Amino acid sequence: MTSNPVRTDDGSFTFRHPEVGEAYHSLDGADAETRCKFIDPSGLRERLLAGPVRLLDVGFGLGFNCRAALNITEKYPLRIDSMEKEREALERGLMLFPGDSLILSLQNHGEYRIGQNQAVLHIGDIRNTVQKLSEPYDLIFHDPFSPVRNSECWTVELFREMFRLLKPDGVLLTYSRSKIIRKALEEAGFNLQETPIPPPRRGGTLAFKTGNGIDVEETIPFRDPALNASGHEIRSRREAELRTSRQS
Repeated sequence: MTSNPVRTDDGSFTFRHPEVGEAYHSLDGADAETRCKFIDPSGLRERLLAGPVRLLDVGFGLGFNCRAALNITEKYPLRIDSMEKEREALERGLMLFPGDSLILSLQNHGEYRIGQNQAVLHIGDIRNTVQKLSEPYDLIFHDPFSPVRNSECWTVELFREMFRLLKPDGVLLTYSRSKIIRKALEEAGFNLQETPIPPPRRGGTLAFKTGNGIDVEETIPFRDPALNASGHEIRSRREAELRTSRQS
């Protein structure tokens, strides 16, 4: 079902997915990635001082982002909707964190409460789940596997669904800096900024519904018009678009 735990550069551990062939987190540091690319630049703590916050967590994985967010206790409550394709991810999370109350509660009941904060887990194809959601979210943490391995989670059409779900003053955060992904976010309607991260670590991308954004390099993004294509079909469609553009 899984490989042995992998120690990352900051001393925290992750797993390598046996089928995808990628680790759940950057080998530069699993804890550091959560803190530097999601929690800190999101301004979550400051938002919880100002009012209730709703967070959409795309890719529960081993629970790092969800756990870190729930551990922030301020004046107002946090509600998280976390999406995960595989129930096996919870089993891997328990191998890394035996007896973890968050994962056990999500596994057994589909939700978890700590103080005034709550998390609800949605298992299944993220594209199906996101179309059923209607709550406006203050924050979206977009943290699936890489675009090469998990292309169906990085398309223009999926980002349009997230644009729909984000509040006017909300922000989507992702670890990716890929020009393909930034173009998909831009086509979905977002304005983009660099995630500020101290060197030598590489930053990610912040996506807003309003304001000014950085220039995005022209390229062809991933597309999934019906939100049901396989990763191979999505990548093949992009390659076909690239060939057509080179011939024109």
